[in-house]
Amino acid sequence: MTPDEKTPECRWAGRMIVATAIAATAWFAVTLPFVQIDRTGAGDAATHLVSLKWYWFGAGIGWLALSLVAWALCTGRSLPFAGRPARAAACILLVATGVRVFLVLAATPQLSDDIWRYIHDGRQLVSGTSPYAFSPAQLGAGRGDDPILDQINHPELVSIYLPTSQYTFAGLWAARPARLDPLGEKTFRAGFALIDLAIVGVLLVYLIRQKRSAWWATLYAWHPLTLSEVAGSGHQDVIGILLLVGALALVGGAGSRSARAFATAAGLAASSLVKPFALVVALPIAWRWRGDRKRFIAAASGGFLVAVALVWPLAAMDGGVSRLIETSRVFAGTWAFNSSLHQPIVSLSGSKMVADVIITVMLLCVLAGCVVTRESLWRIAQLFLFAALLCSSTAHPWYLLWALVLIPLRFDAALWAMSLTITWSYAVLVDPVAWRLPAWVVVLEYTPVYLLLVLSLIRLGRTRMKRSAQVRTA
Repeated sequence: MTPDEKTPECRWAGRMIVATAIAATAWFAVTLPFVQIDRTGAGDAATHLVSLKWYWFGAGIGWLALSLVAWALCTGRSLPFAGRPARAAACILLVATGVRVFLVLAATPQLSDDIWRYIHDGRQLVSGTSPYAFSPAQLGAGRGDDPILDQINHPELVSIYLPTSQYTFAGLWAARPARLDPLGEKTFRAGFALIDLAIVGVLLVYLIRQKRSAWWATLYAWHPLTLSEVAGSGHQDVIGILLLVGALALVGGAGSRSARAFATAAGLAASSLVKPFALVVALPIAWRWRGDRKRFIAAASGGFLVAVALVWPLAAMDGGVSRLIETSRVFAGTWAFNSSLHQPIVSLSGSKMVADVIITVMLLCVLAGCVVTRESLWRIAQLFLFAALLCSSTAHPWYLLWALVLIPLRFDAALWAMSLTITWSYAVLVDPVAWRLPAWVVVLEYTPVYLLLVLSLIRLGRTRMKRSAQVRTA
């Protein structure tokens, strides 16, 4: 029997589920500042492990609480403000804002040190120097007289971050209150947290317009991975994620079709200049618009103009982008971490090139399969971004945010499981100098993900067989 939202018992159960999720989110936010990782090598492995155990415990509690919310939504249980989506959205935003503000003020980046590269790049660009012209090592990293340069990883390489990100970094560096935040670390995390809240806002608006429960947005807005990677560590991926989500929301919005096509392509182009794989999401959109000449031309114009406007100023600066390309080659050719498919294929084939070809074919098959089966654009984006991470040679926890942001629009059990298990890859920080992730951790991390993927494929196959049988009998 479907629960009646007017039944006092159902209303009470729904309130308890949401209250549990809020309490678990708050608990995680309070425990995260206690994580302390010494990357200099002077820290004790046992101390690091204790810190990480607190992180994993808090993340697990938060994930379980949100799993309860997902269960309630999937089974049609009543949650608070069922008939008043604006109030539910306000509650979601209030909690999301509160925990982010707390983390920006109380925490420091411990799980990752990427933010120092962002700050350095922004400072360079504001000073009129291209972030691709000189490496931090050339500017004096390691001498101990610049606390920003001295905390950058891989100081021998110039930045790998693309133009959309670079302009954001420059804006945040220029906006920082120098007296209150001389290094800019809190300003950058606050800026990324604001962008993250904008993502939550887009999700809420879209869910409400689709007449779906606003509480689905909590699966991203309150998720421990989102909180720790954005407000906690300050990862810049949210810049591209906001542009991607906004572009997808525009596809089916109101207004002129040509104007929406222009804006959609512009958003995807800007997003791809944060992380290039966002550009692949444009392929199924272009395929759907292939018969509409005006819309196709408008989209091509929007994408081209935005790409040129973002790339040209940096390419025209002294140093150009040649060293960015060099860093990209180093990343693609030598860096590997927490891979589930790529590294095993390299080991079996004995060639990275062969592995790259196999992975590319696999991803193209996933994309083609989604297009042929006429999945929604949201679902295509989610499946491709999730598959791309599973196939990648490098799978850091914050990379999953690109796919996780779409889970409020289409729940996926395997993706949801990975949003918990990928945090276990932080076991590498027990000894951050050695930087070795034990093989058993990788197996433990990916086993439930692939089991759920297999079960989903079996269920999908059975569903399609039943539909085919019904068509034949009809």
